[in-house]
Amino acid sequence: MDNLNLLDKLENARLKYKPEKIKLLLIAEAPPDSLNRFFYFENVKEKDFLFLAISEYFYPALKEKFLISHRSEKIKAIILSHLKKDGIFLIDLYELPLSVCYETENKAVEKALAKVDDLVNSKTKIITIKSNVYDALKSKLKKYNHVDVRIPFPSSGQQSNFKVKFDEAMVKASF
Repeated sequence: MDNLNLLDKLENARLKYKPEKIKLLLIAEAPPDSLNRFFYFENVKEKDFLFLAISEYFYPALKEKFLISHRSEKIKAIILSHLKKDGIFLIDLYELPLSVCYETENKAVEKALAKVDDLVNSKTKIITIKSNVYDALKSKLKKYNHVDVRIPFPSSGQQSNFKVKFDEAMVKASF
């Protein structure tokens, strides 16, 4: 699949769950190299670390139901619909998986900021996820409601640190 088709596939999946009014914008690093783990794809059977961590925070009972069901597409769609209804939306700093993305960080930041401008209003809270995303965007997000907490990505043993830092960010955001 060429990069343009890949970008369309990712954006179509993401836009299906885009809230009419975004109250909380999450910015992660990039779609995963293994596309079968993309946050907005309904049929993800393993290693969906960010989706599980976000689900655990907002909808713990549904997350448990999702896991017990062996990651039912129907239950994932329900969780994604709840995120949409609650005004929570996830974008990535880099539009494509890092293995096929040839953008410089500066170009990715420029494009991400253009998206942020289109997506948020003065009340939208913004949380960056992953230390390098925080570092790349912190100074650039000052004119927005960026929640100033450096949150690790919830994998590779960082799940409990993610939980603590995400909770801190949500308290600061008063969300």
